[in-house]
Order: sequence, then structure tokens, then C-alpha cells
Amino acid sequence: MSTRSESEQPALIESLRYAVEDYERQIRLIDTQMRVLEKERQKLSAVVNNTDAGFLVIGADLKLVWANRIFPGLFNAASHSALLGQPCNKVVCRRDEVCEICPAAQALRTGQVAHHEVHLEAEAGTRHIYATSIPIKSPDGSIEETMVMLQDVSDLGVLLREKGRVQLLQEVAVAANEAQTVEEAFKTCLDRICSYMGWPVGHVYLVADEGADALLPTRIWHLDQPERFETFRRVTEASPMARGTGLPGRVLESGTGAWITDVNEDPNFPRRNEAGDIGVKAGFGFPVMVGKEVVAVLEFFCPDALPPDPQLLEVMRHIGTQLGRVMERDRASRALRQSEEQLRHAQKMEAVGRLAGGVAHDFNNLLTVITGHSELLLAHHGGQGSSDKDDYVTKELEEIRRAAQRAAALTKQLLAFSRKQVLQPRLIDLNAAVNDMETMLRRLIGEDILLVTELGADPGSVKADRGQIEQVIMNLAVNARDAMPTGGRITLRTERVDLATPSDAIEPGSYILLQVRDTGRGMDAETLARVFEPFFTTKEQGKGTGLGLSTVYGIVRQSGGHVLVESEPGQGATFSIYLPRVEAPAPSADLKSAAPATLTGNETILLVEDELVVRHLAHEILKRRGYQVLEARDPADARLICERHEGRIHMMLTDVVMPMMSGIELADYLTPIRPDMKVLFMSGYTDENLVLDETDAGTTAFIQKPFTPDTLAERIRELLDSRPGL
Repeated sequence: MSTRSESEQPALIESLRYAVEDYERQIRLIDTQMRVLEKERQKLSAVVNNTDAGFLVIGADLKLVWANRIFPGLFNAASHSALLGQPCNKVVCRRDEVCEICPAAQALRTGQVAHHEVHLEAEAGTRHIYATSIPIKSPDGSIEETMVMLQDVSDLGVLLREKGRVQLLQEVAVAANEAQTVEEAFKTCLDRICSYMGWPVGHVYLVADEGADALLPTRIWHLDQPERFETFRRVTEASPMARGTGLPGRVLESGTGAWITDVNEDPNFPRRNEAGDIGVKAGFGFPVMVGKEVVAVLEFFCPDALPPDPQLLEVMRHIGTQLGRVMERDRASRALRQSEEQLRHAQKMEAVGRLAGGVAHDFNNLLTVITGHSELLLAHHGGQGSSDKDDYVTKELEEIRRAAQRAAALTKQLLAFSRKQVLQPRLIDLNAAVNDMETMLRRLIGEDILLVTELGADPGSVKADRGQIEQVIMNLAVNARDAMPTGGRITLRTERVDLATPSDAIEPGSYILLQVRDTGRGMDAETLARVFEPFFTTKEQGKGTGLGLSTVYGIVRQSGGHVLVESEPGQGATFSIYLPRVEAPAPSADLKSAAPATLTGNETILLVEDELVVRHLAHEILKRRGYQVLEARDPADARLICERHEGRIHMMLTDVVMPMMSGIELADYLTPIRPDMKVLFMSGYTDENLVLDETDAGTTAFIQKPFTPDTLAERIRELLDSRPGL
């Protein structure tokens, strides 16, 4: 009789395991976020340390706290250490007292960006340093430091001689970095540039997709007189631009700025009629770059015909680089949010899976008892002659058996989703598996749906449970059939895929792609987000369990693969399954052993089962078949029996999930004591990764709960009669 503390130990261990798993998930999430932050830090460090400007961080006491690599050379300092801790007036302005107009002091005092131009006398003449001081806020809102950007504008010639252009470059850079969204950064830049130049029109085009050859118009504008330019705005927003077409298309093609003196005389300006109507003439555009990729184009127009201004285009190139950093930051932020959402979804699926697995485990034990006893009663009544009463009892027992079989099918789907089923993987030729199922699938989907197979030439083998892979194909085919009530087309395709870099959360490696594509109704974004959830269905009540696709998800993930889905309303759906490719070839055919000639025996079997009703049922089945049964209520009891029993024990029939010690651990413990004892695992659920490989054949086998008496007897006889390795 177990004490109360002993009975509570499994629950305590389970709680601790869940706590450890939750802690590990949190660590993985923090690690992902830290990687993103580190990547952003490295990008910022690369920009600050490789630019032609000096950067300083100055504290509230106006002393240097930090400087970038270029700064010592810019101010002829021996090293960083010679600068740090020095007053900024001595280092920058070379004065003993604080400057009357100090941008650092002004920024620290007001909390606003401050500008100032410093003139330094040097051997080569006067050097002009343009300083921009940006206050740095602490988490509590106070300002204790400021970052100062120093640019030597004396050696840039015509490009930076005009103070207004320098100030424009600085202001746009600050405004872009302070913007909360990409759209806000673009709008701010349009407004600042148009204000500085006195040009009335500014607009943004975005690249349609990464690496695309077309630009799409946006609704981001600067318009001094919206009514005057309304027609031009409307036509522009309806005018995508191909690479090389129009002003933005030329910028996309060249990757550099472009200038048109008079758009009305340019044959490659599709909007010249609208431009002429409102008096627009000169125009220029410049690219927004992320690395070497053009991601956007900004265009500007004015009413005068003006010759190209290369210096202005050079300033705009720098602005385009600043905006590119904003877009790159936005991409990283969106990628992080997407990763967090995927993590939350995975955690939700994992939690539901644990719940489903636990429910299925309890139900399978009950169904084993119901199925077993109904079979025993049916066998008893079948051998008793016939009477009306017996016929009635037989019919009722058959109804009980059929109901138990339907319930068993549901729990099997729950286990597949929760990835708690026991796999028996073998090398599989996916092409052969699809070909073998083709006739059955055609009958399953009906005559009004065309089934097409596009099988890759020798894609290779995968190692998986063939029955489970066939279940995946059948479930996807049924799902596609139900999405096409008036007929359509299902395409089954296989292909070898080698991924060099991570894609859609799939690790690099060699895979075989199994794809099922249909021409059905498709799914919207809301449905796609829940498509693999158990019991989620879009079918009317009574038409589906909502477990078909969740079963697919569970089988594929437990087999080490990945499943992705793409769909849009009215565009059908494509399910893509990536299974790890194995170099070894699959056997030419599955060799199935013949059924045993008899289902009885006289061998000794150790029965280990912690559920009393299941143990008594199994004992009864074995005893009726002639076996000698040693009954153990738990692993500890089984160990005592093995140590004390003097005769041979031919086989151990053990449950997998038991308190204190699993059936797998028990088998490992008893093997040295009873090396010739074969093991038959029975379970409908496992907390452990129980995978029976070819090397286990002849010594170890598995039977799924719930089972019938005949199925158990047949499986026992097969294992007892088999030879190791066969």
C-alpha cells in the first residue's frame, strides 16, 4: 500500500518537469531577443565606427565619456585614453573655458537637438567642423548624456560648403532616427527636403517585393497646394513603374540618383501630360538603399526647368542611406515580432498537445478494457449456441465494440497531434508510397476530382513510420476533397530540396518535399492562423472532427519534419511537408511476416501494468491462451519477480507510462538480469521518445492501446516465434 507522499511524487515530478520546460522556453525567447539586439548593436557600431564623422558621448559635467574610432584622428589626439575624461571645450574647441555657444551644454539643458559650427585653425588653414548634439534620455526621462556628431565640412568642397545643405543632412538624419514608423520617416524627409529646396511636390515609391523589377506608388506625399496637384497625385498613385521606366524606374535600374531638367520634354516620363497641365518641369529622384538593394525611391518636382545639381544629388544619397537604415531597423523589428508570434503559437500548440496526450492516455486505458471485455463476451456468446436472447446480447456487444473502435480512432488522432504516439520508422521511398496509395486515393476523392502526381526523379528516402506518412497523405487528400465540393484538381508532388540557409523556421539541410496542392476555396488569414489547432474546423456540425490537419502536424513534427501551408480565398491551398532526406536507399518492397499458425502457447510472460482493470484484462487474455502469467502492479514489483523467479521468463508485456519508472527504463534495467527475455511494449501514449528501429526486430515490439484479445495474442506469438534481427 503506497503512502500518501509516494502517491504525490509523480504529480510533483510532472509539475517540476513542466516548470523546467517553461523555463527553457523563456531562456530560448530571451536568447532570440538578445541575438536580435546584438545584431542591431553590431550594425550601429559598424556605422558609427566606419563613418567619416566623429562621434562623442559627453556627460553632464561636459567631459568625454566615449568616442568613436575616427575622432582621435580628426582632432590629432594620441589615443582614446588621452581623450576620455577631458572637458569637451579643450578637446573640440581647444579653449580653456566653456564655449559661449556649446551645443552639448545646450542639449543637456534644454533636451533639444542643438547645432553649432566650430572653426579651428590648423597648419593647412581653417577647418570647419559642424557639430550636432543629440540628448540621450535615461529610462526615468532625465538627460545625463548627449551624443555629439562632428563633421569636417571644410574638405568636402562644393558639396558641403553651403551651410543649409549640411544642416538639412543633419536634420533629416535626426528626424529619420526619431521616427516611430517607416512612413513617418519618409513623410518627415519629404517635408524637410521640399522646405529646404522650395520645391512643391515630393513622393515615395516602394519596391513591390524583395528583388522585384517594379515600384509601387504610395500615398506618402508632400504637396504645397493639394488642389493644384490633385490630378498629378491621382495619376501617380495609379502608375506602378517598371525598372527603367520614368524617373523612379531609372533610379531603380541604376541604383543612383537621376535628374530630369524638364519632364515635359522627356519621352521616358509617362506622366508628362499631367505634369504639363500643372506646370511641373524639373524633377529628381534618389534611391533608399539597404545594403546594395534599392528598396524605395523618393522623387521631387518643381515648376522651373533646372540643370542637374550633382552636389545636391550627393547630399540626397546620404539621406537615402539614412532612410535605408530606418527600413533595415523596421525589417528587424518586424522579424522579431514575427518570431515572437511564432513562439507564442508554438507554446500554445505544445500546451494543447500535452492536454490532448494526457486525455488520450486515460481514454485508451478505458477503451482497452471496454474493447477487450466486449471481445471476450462476443467470443463466449459465439460458442454458446443460438437463441433470441443470445442474438440480442451479441448485437448489443457489437454496438459496444464499434463505439469503442470509433473512440479509439479519435484518441489515435489526438495522440498524433500531441506527438506522443510510438513510431516504428523504416526507410521509405516516398514516390513508391504515393504510387501505392494512388488507386485508393482516387476512390476516396471521387470521380469529379482529378488526381495528378508529379514525382521527382529519385528524390531519395526518408526514415519514418510508413503508416503515419500514409495517414498524412490521406488526411491532406480528404481535406483537399472537402474544399472542392463541385470538383477540381489535387496535385501530389515530390522533390528533393537542399536548403543552404534557414527558411520559414526550417533548418538548413537536405529534405524531400511532399506537396499537396488543390484548386479549392482556399483560406483567409484568420483560418490559416488556426488551421493546425485540434478540433478547429470550418465544416458544418457533424461533418468533421477538426483533427485531420492537427494529426498531420503532429505526425510530421514527430517524424522530424516541417509542414507549411499557403492559401488565399479562392486560390486553393498548398501544404508543403519537408522530411529529412536519408542517403541510404529504401528496400524495394515491404516484407511482411506471415500470421502465426496458432495464437496459444505455454511460455512464461511477465505482465507489468499499473492500471488494475487493464492488468486484469491482459491477465485473463493470456491465461485463456495457455500462457503462464507473472503479474506485477508496478516496475518495483516486476524487478522483485525477475530477481526471485527461478524459471525462465520468455517475455515481458509492459505498459510504457508508469509511475516512478517507465516501461522503457524497466526494460533497460532488466536486460542484464534476463538477457533472453523479449519485451512487448503496450501503450497509447508515451512521455518518452519510444522509437522501435529495425535493430529491435525479434527482441522488442510494440502494440497500440486499445487492442483486442486476438490482436494481443497474435503480437505475442509473433514476437515469441521471431529470431533476433529478423
